[in-house]
Amino acid sequence: MKSDWGPQSKQMEEGVILPGSGLSSAAHAWHCPHHHHHAHLLPCTPTATRPKLKKMKSQTGQVGEKQSLKCEAAAGNPQPSYRWFKDGKELNRSRDIRIKYGNGRKNSRLQFNKVKVEDAGEYICEAENILGKDTVRGRLFVNSVSTTLSSWSGHARKCNETAKSYCVNGGVCYYIEGINQLSCK
Repeated sequence: MKSDWGPQSKQMEEGVILPGSGLSSAAHAWHCPHHHHHAHLLPCTPTATRPKLKKMKSQTGQVGEKQSLKCEAAAGNPQPSYRWFKDGKELNRSRDIRIKYGNGRKNSRLQFNKVKVEDAGEYICEAENILGKDTVRGRLFVNSVSTTLSSWSGHARKCNETAKSYCVNGGVCYYIEGINQLSCK
């Protein structure tokens, strides 16, 4: 027995979503009543859920590198909308920052074309749908070789033998005391 449902007349048969219906059973929990009292099948409908975000991984980059933070929903139906914040201010797309969406809006990426020292800090991603919202925090660390060495010059010493391979292209490795960080000059 077949049952038409929805504005596009998507079909289901025997409680199974038909291929080509554009619906993914893996993406959502589905509620499929077996029989109606008139012995007709009822449509399967995805169960509505509030967003639940996965833990965000903090990132570390060098000044001038491309870097991004990823905010990913483990659950949420309908798909949530995303907003990004830093220091309590909502971030918008700009020349330096892009906000991208992937996997059918299951995730959002805050992308820095060329990361700057002032981009370092804590970022908050908020996902919201009609049932509620969830937030997750992540940090962006930015290493600046020249400013780090000049500001810590009195506290820098050459690296030990095991860390010497840290620098490439003939750079000299320094260990910066106080912040316990390796740097190259």
